Amino acid sequence: MKMAMMIGIPILLILLVAGGLFATGMIKLPGATPPPKATAKADPAPTDKELAPPLGGPPKAATVKPPAAATDPAKGAAALADLWNQLDTDTLLKVTKDWKDPELVAVLSQMDEGKVAAYITAVAKTDAPHASKLNKQLEQQASVVDADAQ
Repeated sequence: MKMAMMIGIPILLILLVAGGLFATGMIKLPGATPPPKATAKADPAPTDKELAPPLGGPPKAATVKPPAAATDPAKGAAALADLWNQLDTDTLLKVTKDWKDPELVAVLSQMDEGKVAAYITAVAKTDAPHASKLNKQLEQQASVVDADAQ
C-alpha cells in the first residue's frame, strides 16, 4: 500500500497540474485545447443598417450656447470712422465697394466732413445717382434727434 501511495500520489499530482495547464491554455494539446478567443480585428465595413440614421433622426446633443455679446453699432461705426479717416479716397472706394448703403452711411456720418466730401465726389464721378442717394441718407442720419437730448 505504501508503494501504491508513493507511485499514485505523484502521478495524481502530475495529472492535476497538467489538467490545469491545459485548461488555462499554457500547454496546447491538439483537440483538447479550446481555440483562442477572438482578439480585436480591423473593423469590417459597416452594414446598411449601421449606416442608416435611427428613426426620428440622429440624437440631438444638448448644446449650451454662450450668451451673445451685446453690441453697440454706433460705437462700432465711430471706431471704423476713425480708421477710415486715415485712408485715401481711392482705397476707401475699394473698401466700401460691397457695403450696403445704411451701414455705409452710419460710418460716413461719424467721419471728418472733408473726407466724406472727397468720398462723395469720387462716387459721383462714377455713379452720380448713388452719390445723390448717399447724400440724402446722410441728411436723414444727421437729422435724427436722440431721445436723451430732449
